[in-house]
Amino acid sequence: MTAPLLLPATTLALAVDADGPLCGIALLGPPGAGKSQTAMSLMTQCAHRRSRLISDDMSWLGVKDDRLVASAPAGMAGRIELRGTGISVVPAIERYPLSFAFRMGLTTERQPADPAPWAPLGEHGPTLPEFHWTHGRAGLIVFVRSILSGHSRRAGFDYMPAAADEG
Repeated sequence: MTAPLLLPATTLALAVDADGPLCGIALLGPPGAGKSQTAMSLMTQCAHRRSRLISDDMSWLGVKDDRLVASAPAGMAGRIELRGTGISVVPAIERYPLSFAFRMGLTTERQPADPAPWAPLGEHGPTLPEFHWTHGRAGLIVFVRSILSGHSRRAGFDYMPAAADEG
């Protein structure tokens, strides 16, 4: 069994529809990359009012049923720090399994590249697909919803039917 690991990540349980299961995501990146701001935007702009913070800035990662599970360090549950605002109390969930990791940063790519495996607990722990993300907060929810609904990571745009023969 792998011991829990304290990791610099903002984690949240994201509602992608009105009544389906939440989707656990980890937002990764250096200080100032926009992890907390992205998490807060996703929660406050959730049309279903069901998205919840797991932990801001530091998250415990453990394994349950072969899945990565995130939880908040003692005293940090439900607290998020936004630059220029300070610490706010927000709706939170104690722990939740993660499905995806997004590394916040700068890129000039039009679409996200193929994900790399993210294995924070080492080679014997569970892995998640890690996407490099710079495409805005609104795009992240659309992207996650597309993958969870069985569409491709490019929301179906990577499939282009052959042009009809002329003549």
